[in-house]
Amino acid sequence: MSYPLFLSKFFILAVGFMLLALVYSIQPLTVSAATVGVQKQTYWYSDALQGLVANGVLSNKEEFKPNKVISRGEFVQLIYESQDAKPIEKERSSFTDIKKEDPYYAAVITLAEQGVFSGYSDGTFRPANPLTRAQMAVMVSKAYDLKESDKNSPPFSDIDSNHWAFSQIRTLYHADIIKGNEKNQYAPNQHLTWAHAVGIVYKALQYEDESSVPDAPAVKDTPSEEITITDVVALSSDGRYIEVTFSDALNHIEPFQFHISDVASRDLHGVQDVQLNSEGKKAILTMFEGAGLKTVRDYTIQFKANGFTNSVSYNRNEYIPANDLKITAVDVANRKITVTDDNKANRTFFVPEKLEMDFVAAYNREVKIWHNSNGELTSYEFKNEEKDVKKKNKFIAQYKLNDFLLVESVDGSIMKGINGEIDLKNFDVFVKSHKMIGQADIQQGDFLLFNEVEGVMEVGTNIVTGKIEAIYDSGIKVTGKVYDYDGYYIDSGKLKHFNLNAAEDMRKTVTLFLSKDDDIILVKN
Repeated sequence: MSYPLFLSKFFILAVGFMLLALVYSIQPLTVSAATVGVQKQTYWYSDALQGLVANGVLSNKEEFKPNKVISRGEFVQLIYESQDAKPIEKERSSFTDIKKEDPYYAAVITLAEQGVFSGYSDGTFRPANPLTRAQMAVMVSKAYDLKESDKNSPPFSDIDSNHWAFSQIRTLYHADIIKGNEKNQYAPNQHLTWAHAVGIVYKALQYEDESSVPDAPAVKDTPSEEITITDVVALSSDGRYIEVTFSDALNHIEPFQFHISDVASRDLHGVQDVQLNSEGKKAILTMFEGAGLKTVRDYTIQFKANGFTNSVSYNRNEYIPANDLKITAVDVANRKITVTDDNKANRTFFVPEKLEMDFVAAYNREVKIWHNSNGELTSYEFKNEEKDVKKKNKFIAQYKLNDFLLVESVDGSIMKGINGEIDLKNFDVFVKSHKMIGQADIQQGDFLLFNEVEGVMEVGTNIVTGKIEAIYDSGIKVTGKVYDYDGYYIDSGKLKHFNLNAAEDMRKTVTLFLSKDDDIILVKN
């Protein structure tokens, strides 16, 4: 007996394979976080995902499932990583269901201290619960300090001014961070997916209040004709800073106008920032961290302006090995050396841990070096004997001075303070204001930074005294400058961690003892 075509086994089998192929073709993307820093732009959230991962966010996530619902704990961790926030040192969480060994502990207590959320009335945070769109709006508006909008209500039919998150939803809507669905609804109780979460966080990071956006530089009107890129130069060894030259002067430029891809892998390399020079014909592109252009690779750089898309091919060459050089500067802390050739040209190289080097002994010696395309030394050979280079004051900056002491009393060579005592006989290098001093120059009231293992000590001079002018969730303002919470303060003769609560209790004139990077080490009132 013969059967119609649509009932034949062959036809049914063929249709089955077609349906199976269709199902697999629409499966959500699963991305390895290790490779998404430079990612193929295939999905609507690709730019956001690429930008976040290239900036160090999601670095510990093994795979990305865009359609999976994100939990409250996961979203707080995402915000925490995107802000690169300093963790709050707190032995116990204020939430009964958040323990120190929990993966979201640092993120939850840090953002809670910043006032991003307060948890539930029963004292729990419920990190495993799915995150709703209303909860997301409140967290994002507070975490990224978005300016509250006073514009008209958002055009959503399912919320009004009586909704508990109305103000934050309105703020995010007018900041162009969120939108409604096809039914003109916001769906505040709907759960948020990972794809929407990364898109929202990425937009929040890029948000700028209109009143804070500077005017475009007054160069000249952007020409209406097609603008081309005439030259491309890598300014750094990691390829993160790229200089491009244009055929005509521009008066304004944005990162989204560039599209940079690897010719072989087709991977995208995201541009984080663009700085246009005063003449408007050159710009420095800052790539996202981890997305720099590598050596010995071919790239296509597309630039869009005035309705035109200009493409240019760029090959980043490998550095030529340098020989017959002299080491003219060393950076012990960061394992770097600077070498100078006969033409007085300087080059700086990183020395990997596996390559042993006595940096102080290497100073001022002639050397032959070999390096790879990443600016790292692979081998070196000294050409002359070690010079008689003693530890000088210039080397104090090469050591990590991790300990400190505010001298309260002096007993011979013994310096005593609240947090202990030290014997100056254990040190052989003393520096103050970039000058060598002697042991006898150390006196009561000095703020000492030291490394007892290396025997080096510096009298701290980066000291600020003034009234606390303002207190923020993240720091305090003294003499017109904001300093992040860090370090310690003295309370009843004991050292305690300096934080928001401590600042609230002080609210008066304080003395800040700071590191060379203006980080708070000690606060005294």
